Amino acid sequence: MYPKVLVLLALTNLVSAQSTSLTLDEARERTRNFNRDVIASKQNLEITAGVHDSSIEYPNPSLGISYARQRIWPANFDDRAISLTQPIPVSGRLGRADEVGIAQENAARFRITDTLRLTDNTIIKAYAEAAAALEALNALKATAASYRQEATIARQRKNAGDLAEIDAARITLAAEAAQVDVDNAGIRLKAALVALEIYMGVNEPKGNLDIKNNLAALRPICEAIFATPVGTRHDVEAAKQDLQAAEAGVALEYANRWADPSISLSYDHNYQTPAYTVGVAISIPLPLLNQNNGAIRAARARATLASSELGRTSTQAAADLADAEATWRITAESDRRHRQVLLPAAQKVAEASRQAYERGGIALIDYLSTTRDYNTEKLAAIQAAQNFVNAAADLAAAKAQALAYLNTIPSKP
Repeated sequence: MYPKVLVLLALTNLVSAQSTSLTLDEARERTRNFNRDVIASKQNLEITAGVHDSSIEYPNPSLGISYARQRIWPANFDDRAISLTQPIPVSGRLGRADEVGIAQENAARFRITDTLRLTDNTIIKAYAEAAAALEALNALKATAASYRQEATIARQRKNAGDLAEIDAARITLAAEAAQVDVDNAGIRLKAALVALEIYMGVNEPKGNLDIKNNLAALRPICEAIFATPVGTRHDVEAAKQDLQAAEAGVALEYANRWADPSISLSYDHNYQTPAYTVGVAISIPLPLLNQNNGAIRAARARATLASSELGRTSTQAAADLADAEATWRITAESDRRHRQVLLPAAQKVAEASRQAYERGGIALIDYLSTTRDYNTEKLAAIQAAQNFVNAAADLAAAKAQALAYLNTIPSKP
């Protein structure tokens, strides 16, 4: 009893809540602007730029002021001194740090674009999931309504003595099972809508969306993506920049073997003589005991890892493309066969079975069997269409291209 109450509440909320109309184009644009992964990647660029700016800043000078009081009986004498010390980065450290920072910023920029590629792939699939769930719900509702009508007729025929009680019970059972399928489909639709809102960055997702584009509307852009040329994968470009940054990091650690020398200017005023002293001093640290070998070794290891990651990313990009093209071909053919062959055939058989049952030409169990087969094929056709959209989205991501926006497709005459 308790689970049934939950189901009814969920369906009530689905019907009564005010829905927001949403097209696929709108979902994609909202994701580009409000998806949390996109926002995080943009902030990561800001962090990287800030670290870069800090690494190339010129060192600050140091100001020293001293005061001494001497007592040479019977008099007291004051001694005042001031000094200014400026580190001079002559070891090439700032230039190497700049190379590292530029490469890291470039990698962060490429990752923003790559994040947009991946989130666009995700939102298209999420929208297709919601559209498929809605179509499945509508198909199951139509089946349930048909079964309820058949159950009403069966009760009337049973009362009139024209139908056996067991046959009437079978039709009633089929109607109840169809309604359960409708309830479950409603819950699945709600879950898909909530997931869609989460991907779009909605703070309080409730699933109150009205899906405007069905799977058939997405088919043209899914068919067009196969002929689109392969673009530049920005995850590969980011890996290249990571390698460049790592190699520059090795040179930076070698430069860090030599600490920056310092030049000092000093002025001293002794009131005993009185005397004025002006001095210049240069301090040059010598890398005799600490040659920064540990940091150099770690930098070399990071460069090796970056090279390995570049190879892995490039190989994965090629594998993604090959797999996505094969999957696109398979799902495109499956979608075509369901639409053009299997679904029309199942519909024709179901209609012929219904007419034969009404004339008494076949048994009830045969009629219900063909009806279930038709319902199964309707859901299979919806699933095939969703699989095709998913495959097209994956192919677009593998090609580093984007599926066309629906509003860019010219209308058919």
